Amino acid sequence: MAARYSPSFAKNIISRSLRAVIDPHPSDREIDKMWEHFDSRCAYCWKEVGLSTKDAHLDHLTPSESGGLNHISNRVLACDVCNAIEKRQSQWLEFLGTKCLDDCEFAIRKARIDEWTQTCEPIPEFLSPEKAKLIVQRIEDATDAFNQALLAIRDLRDEP
Repeated sequence: MAARYSPSFAKNIISRSLRAVIDPHPSDREIDKMWEHFDSRCAYCWKEVGLSTKDAHLDHLTPSESGGLNHISNRVLACDVCNAIEKRQSQWLEFLGTKCLDDCEFAIRKARIDEWTQTCEPIPEFLSPEKAKLIVQRIEDATDAFNQALLAIRDLRDEP
């Protein structure tokens, strides 16, 4: 069965591609270091996850919709339940509190996440919050231009 491409799919690809120019996904080496740091376990619930299965995700601590970067310091290893079903757009610290049985467990898991973010390479200056806002605006400009072109093409299609 051939893949079906839609305008919304294309707009998503345009947006992701433009963002990747300045905010690429972590490298394989960085991801390997993350797996090692978290002992192949979800940073939130501590469930063991498999490297070659779909139950492991690279979760954004701060979601990209809230200005979070793809930078490795903003990513943690998460199981599919925590990342895809439960956490969603929650703040990670708040969410972590819901996954821990007591204050001691919370402190240990938080310390591990904090240690991870502090041992990562620093975020490049060109990804400062001010520039990140400009980047988001430019990407929105590009997707708006795509929408305008799409409307113009549909108008041409619908002309008698």
